[in-house]
Amino acid sequence: MKNKHEFYPMITGTMKTLLCLTEFGNEWDYLNIILNYPNYKLDENLENKPLAQAIINELDRQYERWDKGGKNGKQ
Repeated sequence: MKNKHEFYPMITGTMKTLLCLTEFGNEWDYLNIILNYPNYKLDENLENKPLAQAIINELDRQYERWDKGGKNGKQ
């Protein structure tokens, strides 16, 4: 059986703080980014939201640490 090397985002202190900043009713938009990363899709509502960009930046940081040496490459 082949080992599967899969990325799972961590809910770090930074991520918890960012999620606490979400507007009421929009939590699922941001969770959707986390759950689908690195294959997330931003709709026009989220493209210009600084919070969405901050979450993506944190996920990028985590992904780079996880993917040392660029073995998996983001799509």
